[in-house]
Amino acid sequence: MRRTNAVISNISDVVNIMGKESYDELRDALEEVCSEIAAKFDFYDKGGRPRKAAILDIIASSTCVSCLSRRFSETANPTRIDGFYTEAHRLAVSILVEELYDKLSSEGYSVSILNEAETKYGKVDVLLKPTNFGIALQYGTNELAIEVKTGVSMSIPQVFRYLLDKENHTVILWRIRPRQILSFDGEHLNPLLKRFMKTAILRGRRLLTASEHTACKHPAPTNWSPVQTELQEMLDDFSVGIMQTLPLVTKTAFEKLGVRRTANVPNEIELHDSETG
Repeated sequence: MRRTNAVISNISDVVNIMGKESYDELRDALEEVCSEIAAKFDFYDKGGRPRKAAILDIIASSTCVSCLSRRFSETANPTRIDGFYTEAHRLAVSILVEELYDKLSSEGYSVSILNEAETKYGKVDVLLKPTNFGIALQYGTNELAIEVKTGVSMSIPQVFRYLLDKENHTVILWRIRPRQILSFDGEHLNPLLKRFMKTAILRGRRLLTASEHTACKHPAPTNWSPVQTELQEMLDDFSVGIMQTLPLVTKTAFEKLGVRRTANVPNEIELHDSETG
C-alpha cells in the first residue's frame, strides 16, 4: 500500500491531507486512522488485523466521542441484530449464489465459487465469492459487490465502505423486503466518497486526541427482538420479496458486469397492494 505519511500524528496533518483531494491519499490516511484506533482499543480480528469495516461502521454511527469510545471499549459487543435477520441473510446469499452460478453456467461461462478462506483457483470466466455482506463477483477486469439486506433499514456508510477499495467499484444493494434493487457507482459518487473519508478521518482523530471521555447521557444501543406478529410479517415479506426480486437482481448483476445473457428477464417488478402493504 502506498503511504503518503509515516504517521498522521495530529489534526494539522489531517488538514494538510484534506487540501490534496487525492482519493488514494485520503484512503491511505483513513487506513492509518483505523490502524491507530485498533491499537488504542485493541480492536483486532482473530488474525491480528485491524477490524477496519467495524471501525468505519462505529465511527459513522455517532458524532459523540464518548459514545464511540464506549462502543470500541466494549469487551463483548451486543448482538443488535435479531437472529431472524442473520438466518434470512444467510439463506438469501445462498439462493443468490446458486442462481448466479446456474444462470452463468447455462450461458456458457465457466464459473468458480471462492470460499471466504483464500484459495488458489484456475482460470475461470466469472468468480463468485460469498462474503459477510453478500457476494463479490469478478468478470475479467470488472468487479461488483452485491450487498444483501433482509430488513427495511439502509446504511449509507455501510454501502460507502464497500466502495472505498477502488474508485470504480460498483455495489448493488438488494433490499429484499422493500423489493428494491439499487446500484451505487463509485466513480460517480467519488466526491461524496471523498467527503465521507474526510469526515471519518477527522472524527477518528478527534476520538484519538481527546484527553479523556466524560460520560454522556446518550443511551447505549440494546438488543432488539421482534414480537410474534412482527416476526410473522417479516417472514411473509421476505418470502414474497426474495422470489419477486431474485430475477431482477440477477439481471442487474449481469448488466453491471458486462456479461451477455440471452434469457429474457423483466425490467420491472410487478407489485400488488396486498403484498406491499
